[in-house]
Amino acid sequence: MAPTTLADVYSLGRLLGVMLPAGDNNADLRAIIARASATDPADRYQTVDAMADDIRAFRGGFAVQARQGGRSYIAGRFIARHRKALIAAAAAAALLAGAFVISLSSYLSAERARAAEVQRFTELRSLAGYLLFDLNGRLERIPGNTQARAALAAEAQQHLNRLAKTNDADRALRLETANGLIKLAEIQGVGNYRNLGYARQAKESLTAAEAQLDAIVTAHGADSAVAGAYVRALSHRAVVQLHADKNAPGAEASLNRASRTLNNVPKNLRGAEWMDARRVLRRAQFELLDLEERPNALRRIASLASAEIGQWPANRPETADQTDRAYIAYYRGIADYVSGTRDHGTAYFLSALAGFKAIEQKEKNDPQMLYIAGWSAYMGFAAAAEAKQQARSSALIAEADSLVRRLLFIDDQDDSALVLSRDIGEALAQDLANRGHFAEAIAAQRTVVENAKAYLVRWKGIGIDLAYNELILGDIARKAGNRSLTCESWISAEKRFTRIEASGKLLEFHKAYLPALRGNVGLCVQGAATTRFKPLRG
Repeated sequence: MAPTTLADVYSLGRLLGVMLPAGDNNADLRAIIARASATDPADRYQTVDAMADDIRAFRGGFAVQARQGGRSYIAGRFIARHRKALIAAAAAAALLAGAFVISLSSYLSAERARAAEVQRFTELRSLAGYLLFDLNGRLERIPGNTQARAALAAEAQQHLNRLAKTNDADRALRLETANGLIKLAEIQGVGNYRNLGYARQAKESLTAAEAQLDAIVTAHGADSAVAGAYVRALSHRAVVQLHADKNAPGAEASLNRASRTLNNVPKNLRGAEWMDARRVLRRAQFELLDLEERPNALRRIASLASAEIGQWPANRPETADQTDRAYIAYYRGIADYVSGTRDHGTAYFLSALAGFKAIEQKEKNDPQMLYIAGWSAYMGFAAAAEAKQQARSSALIAEADSLVRRLLFIDDQDDSALVLSRDIGEALAQDLANRGHFAEAIAAQRTVVENAKAYLVRWKGIGIDLAYNELILGDIARKAGNRSLTCESWISAEKRFTRIEASGKLLEFHKAYLPALRGNVGLCVQGAATTRFKPLRG
């Protein structure tokens, strides 16, 4: 059945209903939604313009036709327009309605010229792009919008899936579709971005994006823009392979392909878009080398990334350079922490933390800056602990905890923030043990282990994080002299690690613990005292 204006009005009404915050009972906006999504087409707005007029009237504080109010209602609207302040719920509804009008305006301009099917694709492309890039970004910093963001991502995915199935789409449409799918994958489950934890859906989106790019190359050949999109898709795929699949060889293969694609672009065509793709590739390379514990390679990529900052155009935002420098400092700290050199990376982590916090002060409540600042403080805690800087170590983990609490206030279902929060909880338990508060430390780490078990049930993972949490619980119990809990935890951890190792999905970070862990499990079986157990690393 061909699409009609009444069907579009219905779809837009349903979408506006999804975007309205839970519990918002604004009668005008509810009336607009009810009329747009009426079951009987005769009861709906007969044109998109009529719906847009009512939304504009709502935003301006005027009477809306859908209410069919009398004189007292019209007078009430007049009084409301002249108040100096609006209550918070109305402000939130107006914000979303305003955003929706922008979407409608773009939609209307395309709707008036729907003579050909390709125009239909164009308006879907505009709507999907608006939902993914503009509105999602606005909602990202507003507390309590997790469900709205998830609904927007799902709505955008439906539009993009329809676009991806077309066989006669032109080059520009296919490229925008691919870029939209890549952005959607970031939101769904790319581990070095704030995401909803949907790794499988992220891989599906990336596969669809690569299919669109393949179609462009077949029909039109490759160019710098297509190569850049390929690099972003492959880099994101590598991060999903690394974090969700624990497939380091697969991740490295994806990154090698991305690097070849990037280098194949002629030098005279390497503009800002190409540089941005290279930046995405560097972040993914950092992630791989971090989890694979390859400090020398980390330092090499850090040196490359540092030199590349000076290659950007002069009009690049200052905060972009600051962000890159802070990331580079963070991964230089990782290299020193892994290799145990100098102060175990403490100075680098402090530099990274200061850089990310400075950017967040300029871009208040930027979730990505809070996220990586939290990681910098968390790793600074570990580095300072290794360097025997107890006071600094305790201060850094307290700051990490404060940062992740702010992040979870913004979005309490962000999977990346939940993972960071779990790791910080474990570090807080370790800090308690380092300070001799063993009973509190054991209780705190038991909570971490239970949360990891619940997380494993929810996401049906392979249990690698749970194994690590049990390993740390055993180490805390060792420091406390609790032999029974030490051995119970280490035996369970060793069994999980062995099972994962057999599947080929054990990362180098975890492999480094196995020799000491297995030696200690042997001592447990022999009945040895806790004083004979060996340190887990180093």
